Amino acid sequence: MAQYGGIELGGTKCVCAVGDGSNDAWVATVIPTTDPETTTRLAVEWFREAGERSGLLVSLGIASFGPLNLEAGLITQSSPKAAWRGWPVKEEFEKGLGVPVLLDTDVNGAARAECAWGAAQGCSDMVYVTIGTGIGVGAIANGAVVHGRTHPEMGHMRIAQHHSDCEPGVPGQMWAGNCFVHGNCWEGLASGPARARRSQLWAAAGLEPPDATVLESEYVAHGLVNVISAYRPERVVLGGGVMHDVALFTTIRQRTGELLDPRYFPEALRGRARSGARSRGRRRSRRRHPARSTAPPGPSAEPFGRQPGRPGTSRTAEGLATAFPLKRLRALRKTMPPAGRTWSAGCGSPGRSGRGAAHRRPHLGASAPFAHSRRARPVPGG
Repeated sequence: MAQYGGIELGGTKCVCAVGDGSNDAWVATVIPTTDPETTTRLAVEWFREAGERSGLLVSLGIASFGPLNLEAGLITQSSPKAAWRGWPVKEEFEKGLGVPVLLDTDVNGAARAECAWGAAQGCSDMVYVTIGTGIGVGAIANGAVVHGRTHPEMGHMRIAQHHSDCEPGVPGQMWAGNCFVHGNCWEGLASGPARARRSQLWAAAGLEPPDATVLESEYVAHGLVNVISAYRPERVVLGGGVMHDVALFTTIRQRTGELLDPRYFPEALRGRARSGARSRGRRRSRRRHPARSTAPPGPSAEPFGRQPGRPGTSRTAEGLATAFPLKRLRALRKTMPPAGRTWSAGCGSPGRSGRGAAHRRPHLGASAPFAHSRRARPVPGG
């Protein structure tokens, strides 16, 4: 039986999978991302071995870290991973496996998968934002991935810096940021490494740092407002390691709604109304059940609904694989642990009503990051 392949090429690990497109016939492995020659060789060898056991590989989709030159199929010279700069990813895998290869960014792969099986099902216009080691954005407009000249770099947009985010002990002198290219761009202010670097600087100075939650929620919310203003998506999905913090997600969603002017974004007004109704409902519930209010609220008590992620769905490589017209690929079908569930929150959509449109309403959602969405299973017969 013909097999299709998917790769999620990350900064620390390379996840490879093959399958025939059905729900339960996928096998996968994880290879450490080291130098490009070794990583590529090990991945090619694994695909060959898997093909001998499972069937002929006919195509491969790769979702990779970047930046990428999609036309040339390589990682650009501006990549923070120096050893990979200029590496011809597409060419090397085509040469090693002898099959057609499609290369795209990791966030575009995740966006495709969220539309197919995740928090953005039924949406033709959505944005996926990952906030972790860096900040990356994948956008889908009218059902197609937005590429532009190569691919968007919304993580490096400029946003206003918060007045408290200054150099330690030097009020008024704003922190230079952590991006090695742009300094205080969105990624340089709000990514995981930026947060860690800021904390280190204040700790070294022996001073109390600015409130990390306030800074992060402000920066992420301002970035999301820019993205929403540019694309007017039906849905925004948040992922990445930083978004493991559910309380932070709640603050970001609230602040984003406050920054969206309802004269231009009426859906923000509806979202506030629903959030207020939920808050009033929780207050009434606490009055009726005072014992419950003393315990920390569980995830379902947050002011947004919980949508369990589809068990067995892995976002990034699976989404990349769908770009092949030969067959709808489902790369990395694995069992999701509880941390792999999808959080989502609705805000109303003008001009739509009824149950049938509910899944298309604009809202901010946060999905578990790719690294926590699957468990590897052995190759049959291996």
